[in-house]
Amino acid sequence: MANPAFADEFVKQLDELKELRNALFAYRLVHYNDKIPNIKLNITNREKQLFKPLLRVFQNTDTQSEL
Repeated sequence: MANPAFADEFVKQLDELKELRNALFAYRLVHYNDKIPNIKLNITNREKQLFKPLLRVFQNTDTQSEL
């Protein structure tokens, strides 16, 4: 969304997106050199390609059980 078209709901959404973008950028700057530990999985092929990066990032968190 680049132009909110002057509708109030879109202006609020654009502001929220900008805040999220800035927060994620700040997080990346702080954690740029952090190493992500490797894990062993019992899945293979395309499933492994899709899910291993997510599982590595969310290892030892509450979100991992949902994934």
